[in-house]
Amino acid sequence: MIVLDQAIYCKAQEILWSREKEFERVVLRLGAFHICCNLLAVLGQRFCDSGLADILVESGTIATGSVASVLN
Repeated sequence: MIVLDQAIYCKAQEILWSREKEFERVVLRLGAFHICCNLLAVLGQRFCDSGLADILVESGTIATGSVASVLN
């Protein structure tokens, strides 16, 4: 198992797909930071008009100026 950041993961996955037999025992995984970033992006797309941004700002979780970029 190899843990990578998102940019390197994409390139490594392309290599694995092109040489499946050679790397059949290799498992790639995104790092925790990038998994969290992708989860926030999915939540932002899914619930963008539901008031999620307001809840995050009012709870003090994310600052007003940062909430748009966090959810994108």
